Amino acid sequence: MKKLLYNNILLLILILVLAYGIMQLAFQNRRLNEMIEYEKIPVVGEKAYLFKAKDLNGKDIQLGGANTLLIFFDTQCGICERSVPEWKKLAVAFAQKPVQIVAISANEPGEVRTFIENHQLDFPTVPDPSKRIFYRYKIKHVPLYVLVNKEGKIVYYRNPGEAPEKALQKVKSLLQNL
Repeated sequence: MKKLLYNNILLLILILVLAYGIMQLAFQNRRLNEMIEYEKIPVVGEKAYLFKAKDLNGKDIQLGGANTLLIFFDTQCGICERSVPEWKKLAVAFAQKPVQIVAISANEPGEVRTFIENHQLDFPTVPDPSKRIFYRYKIKHVPLYVLVNKEGKIVYYRNPGEAPEKALQKVKSLLQNL
């Protein structure tokens, strides 16, 4: 009788260990799939992530229904800082066109507000300290430009290997054709 009880306990322990191992594998597989999904950058022609957010002034910003240039940046990025004059020129050049420009920063709102005020940017800027929008657009390097048409499709996504200056030139030419 003791031997039967001992065997049943061993069998139960074995089943529990196997169940734990299977659960661990399933969890690791899910994490791996999430990592693979994060590595895939958005593709031109794909549907864009149509977000809703508030800009620094509390105004609702909604992506979709208008041609939109998203400028992803960081307040500590030297290239971003050097690109600001070009961003301003874009805003002026396309002010009368059906294009909205929205800047998105992963920094805290106070840092973003200081950056915007110091550089006198006057287009909507969305702080994204939780990186919710950055994550959905797979942003790893800044500045990064994403052009979304009024149908909500990605028209341009800067390849991380592409020089920011070249990317900005490409964005200008694409904006002229919208």
